[in-house]
Amino acid sequence: MKTFAIISSVVVLGGIAYFLLKQNTKKVSKLKQNKVEKLTLHYVKEYFVKQGVSIKDNKPVMFPIKESNDYGIVFEEGFKYFVLTYYNESKEEILEDNTLIVATKEIDSNLKDAFGDKEMIVLN
Repeated sequence: MKTFAIISSVVVLGGIAYFLLKQNTKKVSKLKQNKVEKLTLHYVKEYFVKQGVSIKDNKPVMFPIKESNDYGIVFEEGFKYFVLTYYNESKEEILEDNTLIVATKEIDSNLKDAFGDKEMIVLN
């Protein structure tokens, strides 16, 4: 009887864990992802040029993702994660359709200089 209760508890907890992990995966699956060895300022600028989004109301922005994030991203050891997206000032929201998550081992000196001590950079 005791064994049955333990097994039942494990099955229920496993089901809950599976459900929660599945929800987090769905968040990430909406966003495009890319992995690069070294993230450069040129790569970032090219991404925004290729998107062809009007920059009248939409500002191209880049920011790092922290390990504790709401994107459902599990950090791979040795990688840093960045979001490239557009921020719509009038709606005060990001454009999810034009969002890219980039995993990289390092960033070039131009990006380091652009970030400085800021948490986000706005590219023009």
